[in-house]
Amino acid sequence: MGRRTLLLFLLVWLGLGGIPLPGGVWTGPPLALAADPPLSSATQDCLECHETVSPGIVADWRRSLHARVTPASALAASPDVRRVSAAQVPQELAPVVVGCAECHGLNPDRHPDSFDHEGEKVHPVVTPKDCAVCHPAEAGQYEGNKMAQAVGILLDNPLYMDMARQTTGAPKVEEGRVHIADITEIDLADACLNCHGTRVKVKGLETRTTEQGNMSFPVLTGWPNQGVGRENPDSSLGSCAACHTRHAFAVKTARQPATCGQCHKGPDVPAYKIW
Repeated sequence: MGRRTLLLFLLVWLGLGGIPLPGGVWTGPPLALAADPPLSSATQDCLECHETVSPGIVADWRRSLHARVTPASALAASPDVRRVSAAQVPQELAPVVVGCAECHGLNPDRHPDSFDHEGEKVHPVVTPKDCAVCHPAEAGQYEGNKMAQAVGILLDNPLYMDMARQTTGAPKVEEGRVHIADITEIDLADACLNCHGTRVKVKGLETRTTEQGNMSFPVLTGWPNQGVGRENPDSSLGSCAACHTRHAFAVKTARQPATCGQCHKGPDVPAYKIW
């Protein structure tokens, strides 16, 4: 690129306030990041304990856009830079950043995994239906993708299940011949379902002794799991956290080859090596 061409490009870039570069990387004015982000009272209550109980999770969240941009300010930004595809969000969510309560307290009546916790109804399994409140376009695209069907594709297909058994089942010798033992739930959870996802169901509540006293928590099958096709208690499919790792949920992370490589490696899924 000659100097005159470069100068012309820079003048146009400055005049437009920045333009999107190939790959969707925005180089113009960023989203308005709040210096003192407004938190909901419910999220403030969560942070009072979880700053100490789970500081790593809180630290990841504080570095995220969720912790620094309100949905109202995102909706007011240019479509090229905002990360919200909804035309509008519920009035009570718009003026505060997306914190603990805004994700783990959303749609409690739709969540069988909701439970009473310190005076609030919360649920551990945040699902694409929850994310769709702000990100309906992305949630719709994900729902139409084969990845969202990954659990059924595996568990309901006898050919896949035989392959899983041959790959992960333990060999054993019976009457002088080597057999492959039937695959167990632990084998599946450690191998196939780690990427495909699990069927998360609520079995009940259990009481645990914590530093804050005795507390009740839901007992869930197939949990924790962030598989792409996870079947959630609210009947939704998938986990946005499979690519947008929690609790930062960064677009940049989802675009890294290593993120795809978490699942698409190995003899049964050689897509990464092919690429």
